[in-house]
Amino acid sequence: MSAKVYRPENWSGSPLESESAQLVGGRCLSCGKVFFPRFNACPSCASRRPMSEVRLSRRATLYSYSVIHVNTPGFKAPYAVGYVDMAEGPRVFGHLDGWQDGPVPLDTAVEIYAGPIGKDRDGEELISVRFRPLAGERNSTGGA
Repeated sequence: MSAKVYRPENWSGSPLESESAQLVGGRCLSCGKVFFPRFNACPSCASRRPMSEVRLSRRATLYSYSVIHVNTPGFKAPYAVGYVDMAEGPRVFGHLDGWQDGPVPLDTAVEIYAGPIGKDRDGEELISVRFRPLAGERNSTGGA
């Protein structure tokens, strides 16, 4: 079984080769806002200046998530997807771990890593953005 990285341009290096690969966003050189993924034009100020590369931190805060209970091609239900807020500003989408143990409270600190999310049409495992609650950060309040 082989694996491939979904949108490899979003990573600082190959997550298949290094666990230290980070998500790469872009900083607008006109207004300074940070986005993920990088864009050709700034969504905030419409500048067409090339964005500078920004390596995003590996920690974030859970904004929201949903548990999906319907199988779709390449994805076996149930699984959870959601958004996290990065310290640098962007809100990033990915798969969430840990929901199987009970609700994950919103605002929980999470670690971002590259992990399997499903399979492509050829049966190859896809590697992309995943989040996992940091140890000791869960409590019994909140949830999705």
